[in-house]
Amino acid sequence: MFCQVDPDQVLAVHDVSSTYHVPMVLEKQGFTTSLGKSLHLQRLKIAPELILRGANAWDAWKASTCQEDHHKSVTIALVGKYTSFADSYMSAIKSLEHSAMACKRRLILILVDSSLLHEESKASSSIEYDKAWETVKAADGILIPIGFGNRGTEGMIAAAKYAREKKIPFLGICLGFQVAVIEYARNVCNLPHAGSVECKSLQNTFHLAPDRPVLRQC
Repeated sequence: MFCQVDPDQVLAVHDVSSTYHVPMVLEKQGFTTSLGKSLHLQRLKIAPELILRGANAWDAWKASTCQEDHHKSVTIALVGKYTSFADSYMSAIKSLEHSAMACKRRLILILVDSSLLHEESKASSSIEYDKAWETVKAADGILIPIGFGNRGTEGMIAAAKYAREKKIPFLGICLGFQVAVIEYARNVCNLPHAGSVECKSLQNTFHLAPDRPVLRQC
């Protein structure tokens, strides 16, 4: 009341099912009009084709996001080693969200710690092992993103093997692509010791058999 803000400049951004709905919430409250007045945008001479382009872009945005809640869902399992901090995969997550909207699907993204998919984790925590695999097996698609070092790599390889054998849509990015190649080399090309210099613990084995295939990340 005494903050020197005009009533028409007070906006309420309530909770919405998707952050992509926020621009429409603001637009309904006259945000663009208020902002235009404050910046004196009405003084600008804008070419009609630019106005039309902006209108078309806005219509496309609403068409892509408004019906999101009514779309058929698609579940993607992101199998990585930094799942406790989702921001590590923000670019991949946002790409999945945009792709889902373009395909008229509602994305259900589940992060799976790749370390839990390794057979060794079954002995220490069979419940977490079974739960992780239950999640992977229930997914419509599997994505293995970037990663560094050996931790969790064997779990990624196991997930890639499952995707290949069960013909589940799969995407490997960076280390994830290397993992897919390693899995294929081991289980299809009969090269059981195939690995990558990206996995430090495997480096010690290479001097024993220099003819073993090694992937190098550029």
